[in-house]
Amino acid sequence: MKDYKFYKEEDFIEDEDFRSWVYFTTPEKESFWQEWINLNPEQQEKVTTARQWLLDIRGEQLPLPEKYVHTKVTQLLDAIEQRSEQDSKPVRQIGKTWWIAAASAIFLIGVSVWLYLYESGNRQQPILGTLFDAIHTFDRQEERVVINTEKRPKVIILSDSSRVTLYPDSRLVYRTLFDEKKREVKLSGEAFFEITKDPNKPFLVYANEVVTKVLGTSFHIKAHENDKLVIVSVHTGKVSVFQNTTTPINLPEGKTAALLLKPNQQATFFRKEARLIRTLIDKPAILDSLVLPPNFTFKHTPIAKVFSTLEKAYHVTIIYDKDKMATCTLTARLSDESLYQKLDWICAGTNSTYQIVDGQIVVQSQGCQ
Repeated sequence: MKDYKFYKEEDFIEDEDFRSWVYFTTPEKESFWQEWINLNPEQQEKVTTARQWLLDIRGEQLPLPEKYVHTKVTQLLDAIEQRSEQDSKPVRQIGKTWWIAAASAIFLIGVSVWLYLYESGNRQQPILGTLFDAIHTFDRQEERVVINTEKRPKVIILSDSSRVTLYPDSRLVYRTLFDEKKREVKLSGEAFFEITKDPNKPFLVYANEVVTKVLGTSFHIKAHENDKLVIVSVHTGKVSVFQNTTTPINLPEGKTAALLLKPNQQATFFRKEARLIRTLIDKPAILDSLVLPPNFTFKHTPIAKVFSTLEKAYHVTIIYDKDKMATCTLTARLSDESLYQKLDWICAGTNSTYQIVDGQIVVQSQGCQ
């Protein structure tokens, strides 16, 4: 069970279960959220705001201006005519007006099909990617700059069907069609990325002095121009984070320049010191609910099993002295508490302490009587 009590609007937006309720609701989902809101009235305003943002985002995903559609169709037709003139074989001339009408119809049919599939809950992203490939075939080198001056997030769909949720006061720079060997974008500000997997074409995000490299995953980057920190946090998959400079990064001895991040981990780059560290995100999420006992209920449970349960649920690593804590057991019911709250309770019951070191949880204990 996720702990939604301390969620902010952006946390709800990034939560897959919350988005599923907003976009593809069912009686069961509706019942769950209404009951939860009744039990947590202090969160109702945030839920309502986040829900409206998501509905606004969906409304802005695809509606393309009629002028834009006409321009792109005209570009296609001009290219076709140029190729026809270069062809030595006789070409049957067809009125350009008829071509525009036909091409526009095909384009709008493609958009309608995608919208239908999206609304029905079956998002066929390759269709969208193919559509964008066709539109941008003749402006491969075109660079686009999107600046979000609104008060709510803005969704940008790239040519490979990857999605970027651009937060207010943020800017994204990208090309209408990616290079054949890699996909690159530049970010100034804050954004959430959902990258379409492509093993042959890595995706790179340049954000201030930090580069994030992935093949297919979802992650969040916060890198405003005047911020002292650049933060990359992973939700699904794995990402590699490194500094975009020839100057060596100030890392602990034995560490490589690139940090590999897993879900619930984040990299923090201290811009002044040029220092990059790995830690856990502020609110680690439960990633595998199937391995959990009901409500995290433990009764005289050996501490090794307790830690193993947390490791499987949150996909984290817990380091502790197995010999010293061999006799430690835990009797507790931990339900809606966050991971850190659970660790506080466990350490209080076993006379232990913990700290986060390089994205791992290190527990120190004198042992149990």
